[in-house]
Amino acid sequence: MRLAELTLERYGRFEGCSLTFRAGTPDLHVIYGANEAGKSTTMAAVSDLLFGFPPRSPQNYRFDYPLLRVGAVLEEDDRRLACRRRKANAQSLVNAEDRPIDEGPLLAMLRGQDRERFWRGFSLDQTRLREGDAAMVGAKDDLGQALFAAGSGLTGVAEALAALEREADEIWGRRAAARRLYTVAERRHEEARRALRDLELRPRPGTTPAPLCSSGRKRWPRWRASAQTSPRNVARSNGCDASAPMSAAGSSFCRRRPTPPP
Repeated sequence: MRLAELTLERYGRFEGCSLTFRAGTPDLHVIYGANEAGKSTTMAAVSDLLFGFPPRSPQNYRFDYPLLRVGAVLEEDDRRLACRRRKANAQSLVNAEDRPIDEGPLLAMLRGQDRERFWRGFSLDQTRLREGDAAMVGAKDDLGQALFAAGSGLTGVAEALAALEREADEIWGRRAAARRLYTVAERRHEEARRALRDLELRPRPGTTPAPLCSSGRKRWPRWRASAQTSPRNVARSNGCDASAPMSAAGSSFCRRRPTPPP
């Protein structure tokens, strides 16, 4: 199928704008223009002509939905189809008199193409080029794999990526699984930490903590009283910070306050 003529009758900001594409060798036509000249609008008009207007078309900023019209002359071998498209829920393909016509000849020319496939294969803009690049690298469908293989000369990319993803999933995942290597290593690490903590806190088998000697038992009350009446502990019990410099007034205040019994 080739586009022989495209007419933006009332579409976007255009009214009565026609483009003619003469057949020749090579059959290639380049449409160029400055930014905002209407190149993307023209490309969108081709999609809307072939597949119908979307429910919320952005091309109504000059003409209301019922007035939108785009037409074309399509050729394939010795067949020629002149048609127009209006925005409607049904019977949107019309003739020159705005009467509905059968979409069978158009569907035969499309050969099973839908809007999404047409966009990716024949209607690329900057946004779709970036999306197509991600789709080709991801190669999530047959078309993506074929395009990536044709463009890069590499084959079997999807299989290699799938194998890498499976290998990565065996190592780590968002959810813990007993089969993953990271989960196994984490559990072994935790078990080793618990065993080390038990060894540090428990006495060795066959041994008991040594009791205090008689001299230590006699000195223990004096050590305890000395620790409780040390300057630092006295300052803390009186509400002062012994580690901070103390003014003369504050020092005398702390000295005047009675020390609580231990």
